[in-house]
Amino acid sequence: MPVIFQKFINREDCQANPSLFYVFGDNTERYGLGGQAGAMRGEPNSFGVATKWTPTNDDAAFFSDEDFKTIIEILKNDLELIEVQLSKGSIVVIPLDGLGSGLSKLPEYAPNVDEWLQQRIADFVEKYNTETQPDYVSVDDDDDSEYVAQKGEN
Repeated sequence: MPVIFQKFINREDCQANPSLFYVFGDNTERYGLGGQAGAMRGEPNSFGVATKWTPTNDDAAFFSDEDFKTIIEILKNDLELIEVQLSKGSIVVIPLDGLGSGLSKLPEYAPNVDEWLQQRIADFVEKYNTETQPDYVSVDDDDDSEYVAQKGEN
């Protein structure tokens, strides 16, 4: 099944769609409710991909390309969870704005890490999204809001 991208994800989406797996940007402490984590942390069908060391705004909280090898190992472990779900045929929902784009400021603090992460997400899309899937998948057919997940594109 595919990777889909959803503009706005909230806790109600996770709860209303228990068969979908929601991914959010996280920190290595796996703690805090800022940003995407506030909408998804603690839901049984959600999991975080580390994009920051800690849930603070101290300079030391942000990933840096100086720690590239260490960070990539952390990301590989986190992304393995996505691969497992996709290989089982599950739908995985990723924020449309991407992982690392918000509070973690990954493109600013660790551009090489960000590039690596975005390429892995693109790899999932290429591997698991097929041409026969619809362009858009509504996660709540009774809701006319913007909670619509878009099929990933390369």
